[in-house]
Amino acid sequence: MEKIDSYARHFLILIALILGLSLVSEFRDLANYAPSMINLVCLSIAAACTFASGITLQFKKLNLVTIILAGILISVSVFFWIEFSSLALIIVIFIIYGIITLLVCLTNLIYFKKREVD
Repeated sequence: MEKIDSYARHFLILIALILGLSLVSEFRDLANYAPSMINLVCLSIAAACTFASGITLQFKKLNLVTIILAGILISVSVFFWIEFSSLALIIVIFIIYGIITLLVCLTNLIYFKKREVD
């Protein structure tokens, strides 16, 4: 389980960096598409949560922080998906990343709690 957890974390860290960088690089195009202040704030929050979740994934003791960040990322992504359906591909990728991150962290919490009990 430790080896699978390590591989999953490294994979998610790599994906978080790629997604965060792609969001930052596409920020200008997305800002032109959705120029309101709330949309720019949501994009900034999504980029920050993606980078921060990639950083907190490195530390197993920060599972709860990572879960909160992934939840925020999913919420912002769902907001964008509802608001602008033409951005669905980018948003679906972020939602999938958030769900996988949540699953890895929840599995870790359950597995390590079970190990502490035994």
